[in-house]
Amino acid sequence: MALNEQTGIDGIRTLFEIEEIKRIICVDDNYRKFQDTDVSYLRARLKYSDYKEREQLSKRIEKFHDIIWENDVAWENQLTQMWDASDKKEREELTNQINEIIGKDNSTEMDNKYSSLLKDKIKPLGVELEELSYSEWKEKYGPWGENLLGNPGQEKALFLIDKDLSKESGCSPDQGVRIIEKLLENDKDNKLMCGLWSHTIKSKTERDEWMKIARDYDIDQDRLVLISKENLESNHEDFFKRLRLPIISKYCKELKNQASSVLDTASKKSIAEINDLDFYDFEDSIFRSSYNEGAWEINTLFRLYNIHHKYFFRNEILNNSDLSKITDKIRQINQTMDQPNDDSKKLWKTLRLEYYEDEKHVNCLQMPIESGDIFENYKKDGTPGKKYILLAQPCDLMVRAKYPNKGKRARDFHEGILFEIDNKPGEDDDSSYELKYFDEDSRNSMYINFKKKYHILLCILDLCVFNVNGVSQMSSNEEYPINVIPAWQYRFEKLKEKFDRTTEEYNKYLKIFKDGNCKGIDEGFLKKHLLPKSSHYGTALFKPSITIKKNITTIEYNCRRVGRLCKQHAESAWLKYSHLISRKAFDHDFTASGKDEEKEAGVYKHTNS
Repeated sequence: MALNEQTGIDGIRTLFEIEEIKRIICVDDNYRKFQDTDVSYLRARLKYSDYKEREQLSKRIEKFHDIIWENDVAWENQLTQMWDASDKKEREELTNQINEIIGKDNSTEMDNKYSSLLKDKIKPLGVELEELSYSEWKEKYGPWGENLLGNPGQEKALFLIDKDLSKESGCSPDQGVRIIEKLLENDKDNKLMCGLWSHTIKSKTERDEWMKIARDYDIDQDRLVLISKENLESNHEDFFKRLRLPIISKYCKELKNQASSVLDTASKKSIAEINDLDFYDFEDSIFRSSYNEGAWEINTLFRLYNIHHKYFFRNEILNNSDLSKITDKIRQINQTMDQPNDDSKKLWKTLRLEYYEDEKHVNCLQMPIESGDIFENYKKDGTPGKKYILLAQPCDLMVRAKYPNKGKRARDFHEGILFEIDNKPGEDDDSSYELKYFDEDSRNSMYINFKKKYHILLCILDLCVFNVNGVSQMSSNEEYPINVIPAWQYRFEKLKEKFDRTTEEYNKYLKIFKDGNCKGIDEGFLKKHLLPKSSHYGTALFKPSITIKKNITTIEYNCRRVGRLCKQHAESAWLKYSHLISRKAFDHDFTASGKDEEKEAGVYKHTNS
């Protein structure tokens, strides 16, 4: 036996011992006796028969001499009448004749194979495998398993219920789903461990089918577990990873319920603390302090809420013993074997929310420019351009609301650095910073390239704040949006003055040029020399353009804010860049004549840039 198979057996055996599971009860129409076979089984077989097979059936089976194959409703009614008028022996003979003519039932053959494989998998575990047809299940536990509940003497069991039980009398293709639906609905104490399994669902599509069934039948996803019989054909470990899901799912559901209760209580108490502030304290803590620092009042409000929430949340955890017990139980189950190697899109999408602020939130809420803001050099034809990230000391980017820095940054800080975002890491570890999950349609990383940096006038980026589409532009008739905080209202006024002077001068010289009074000057010359460049260094990372429509003059840069890296990672990237530019430089080793010798001696000839 392969090592990983033995690992799977040992893991699931340990899990069954922890949970005191003595039996696995499998409900499948493959275990049916012939008398439990329904006419619907024959209808399904004949429905997919071809012309030649039907011709043979009419010739060789006396009862089929007069059957009307041209009309589906007619032959189905004839078949039902034959079945109802026959005794058990005649029905069995008719079924055998049909199977002989149109070939073996592939689904039955497959179910037989999976039944045999299940026995082989369960045998080493030392637990009983109880095989029940639906008729036997109904007689023992009730049609919907109602006899299972409220029986304190019932020993623990794991139930595997086939999705399609239609080969049995009175059952439908979704009979198994409906049984589990009823079981979970009546299991108020969350004690049952049920798995829905099927040979019609592939192991690769288990997750998608699970969500679809839960949605279609309005079953709690946390209680429904779907297992493909196809997993039986893999090694023990793969199958047992699935077999553990019905067990761990019930504890995960309990943990979610307990956590929800704790969070709800902590939230209510936190809100009560904020409501308890009188309007003097509320105004001072939320508005006056934010005004002085140039911070957004809503952020300050939620900061205050989070301080209280953290305190009450931990208090509730201390007072909730069930939370620790369930966590410990899941921990024990989790350690019995490795997790299934499923690539969860939902998980990395959630993690991406932790890494990045959404473009819509940043722009529509008109958040101030911060370190970590991501900008795009967009093209007029709509094709995506290169992306850049702004990194700086956070306090340097803060716009102040009080004199003498009203509407300005402290120490007249007016220029920042944009770093290009590449799809490959730098030449060495120090020259780039990984941006995990950067692509929202995949889990691909991008990299901040510290070697590709551009100085940028912050006033160009500041314009993005005042436009809900994130574009860097300003028009002559524009007024500051009411959503921006006071410090940025003052910032708007200063930028408006600057750009109004530019547009007035542009319009003045444009009139002179059009009147023909200024030889040697054209419109291109005016744009080049009058419009503010995006950098004092003349790199022109973002190019300005000016348009006049209906006497409204608009200056626009091909720059758009498209998101934000979270504060923690933005600070980490800035720190890494700071280390890069502050690294020590040593004199060269004049005893080493080549690169190999330098590497052996550990000497690297860095120079500060």
